[in-house]
Amino acid sequence: MALSLAYTDAQLLQDLADEVKKTLGGLPDYWNRIVSQSHAWAVGRIVASLVSRGYTYQQILSADQTPDYERGLTLYMTLKRAGTVEGYKADNLKALDFSDDLKHDVLTVGGAFIVPGGSVGIPNTGLTNAPDDIFQYPPTNGDPPFPPGEFANDQGEGSKW
Repeated sequence: MALSLAYTDAQLLQDLADEVKKTLGGLPDYWNRIVSQSHAWAVGRIVASLVSRGYTYQQILSADQTPDYERGLTLYMTLKRAGTVEGYKADNLKALDFSDDLKHDVLTVGGAFIVPGGSVGIPNTGLTNAPDDIFQYPPTNGDPPFPPGEFANDQGEGSKW
């Protein structure tokens, strides 16, 4: 059984049938497996992205946005994976992929902002934004990112690599 946030595979299969304008009984059997696998991918993507930003699993479960993320990403991956069989073009489906939005969207419960309750950063790598790190780009002390002339004809701003 796949990890689920707000929906079951059966609910998402019905959403898929609605999306492709077919009856649930009219879908070939392979859709069941593709929806289940895509659902697991979507949940993993949502949880990993938001936990790395400091949200706890409980906050993710209770967030207003979670059901939309789960439904949207599951349908996107389902349609993408079935594209070769069903004739969907990946370029047309790319607009449905909002997984990059998970990197900056804020979560709410009942419209109220949720302050992340966990630690920020991916386990074993530390903070994703460490202002005291000696290896940072661009430098925060006012120096240009690179010595002038280090890359092509730039003046130290690193724009002409």
